[in-house]
Amino acid sequence: TSSMTRESVRMLIVLCISMAFSMGFSRPCLASRVERKTLRVSVTDVGNFLSMDENGVVSGYAYEYLREIQRFTGWSYEFVKMGFNEALDALAAGEIDLMPAVQYTEERAALFDFSAMEMGESGTVLCVLADSENNQYSYNDYANYDGIRIAAIRSSLRVEQAEEKLGEYGVKAEFLLVDTAAEREAALESGAVDASLATIAECSSNYSILARISLAKVYFCTNRGDP
Repeated sequence: TSSMTRESVRMLIVLCISMAFSMGFSRPCLASRVERKTLRVSVTDVGNFLSMDENGVVSGYAYEYLREIQRFTGWSYEFVKMGFNEALDALAAGEIDLMPAVQYTEERAALFDFSAMEMGESGTVLCVLADSENNQYSYNDYANYDGIRIAAIRSSLRVEQAEEKLGEYGVKAEFLLVDTAAEREAALESGAVDASLATIAECSSNYSILARISLAKVYFCTNRGDP
């Protein structure tokens, strides 16, 4: 959205405070971060949620979220465009400071700190091209999904979620694992796969939702012990 309600602003203040103390932010740590002023934030190009254009202009819901937090912390941001797995690696290595929209897992919690409050929910869906003449599948028609070819981001938690969901219906899918969202969508548009495993935010007007895989809360994430 381009603007935020008063209630949203109030929630952001609460989020900022909860982040400061529940993620391990000590007062000296907060002071040092304010002195440094700049946080490096990953941008993984998720539709209207958070994206960066060819001129380096960042926009989206998460961007407005961060700008509102900025009013109360004095932080500024350096946005770094990268893939999701690349961002996780960069966060672990201390090359970035903050990563938005990360699903919580015990494995990740051993490596990173998460905000106490979720920043929203992210749904995992199977998408197909909206106007494709080659689309042979119907919405939620799991009985006919066996053998479906799906493009997905490599090492993504969403792949595990999809395998579990499809497995409930006895569906065996063929996954084409890629490194970036651009490669995933290129595979779908070229016909190399039948569907794309993505978030609801990534399923734009060019795509139709074939099946809803899961819905999970997402959080801000920082490198552990150095928020």
